[in-house]
Amino acid sequence: TAGMFITDGKTGILIDPYVSRFGMSKMVFGSPLEPNCALIRKWAEKLGRENITAVIVGHSHFDHVADAPYFAIEADAPLIGTESTMNVGRGAGMAESKLIAVKSGRTMRIGDFTVKFIESAHAAFLGRVPYPGTIDKPLIPPAAAGDYRMGGVFALLITHPSGTILHHGSAGFKPEMYDGIAVDAIF
Repeated sequence: TAGMFITDGKTGILIDPYVSRFGMSKMVFGSPLEPNCALIRKWAEKLGRENITAVIVGHSHFDHVADAPYFAIEADAPLIGTESTMNVGRGAGMAESKLIAVKSGRTMRIGDFTVKFIESAHAAFLGRVPYPGTIDKPLIPPAAAGDYRMGGVFALLITHPSGTILHHGSAGFKPEMYDGIAVDAIF
């Protein structure tokens, strides 16, 4: 998965956090996936809850979003992503005031960071994108991997006075999506 934590020592952005690591058999057989809240709590403590300013999700497949609302709850931080991501947050019991839905092209300021959401594409597997579609109502876990619909895909262009990075969370892409963009590092 593409999870990472970016911080400048004052502001921390957690992207696509996924520590529950559901076994492959659960996904293949459609078994319910239950986020490991004890492990999420441990990682939130390790990162420092107070250091997590925002939790951003690039798309709403389980390996990007299932743990994200619980990290946001642990840190009392907003959850940011598509409307599908918001429905995962709602299913986890997050307050509406902590849910920030974004669309492609939006730019937002988080501390000294500026985050631009760039429309991307998910990689195809055997000629098709897994679990396409949107999550149109609160998704309450445990839920099967297939219930975590993609819901749109973003790459994140993150700028800071110390440099610019690009977080590309899926192997797919749209032609020309990065035209005119220069970065210091790509993840």
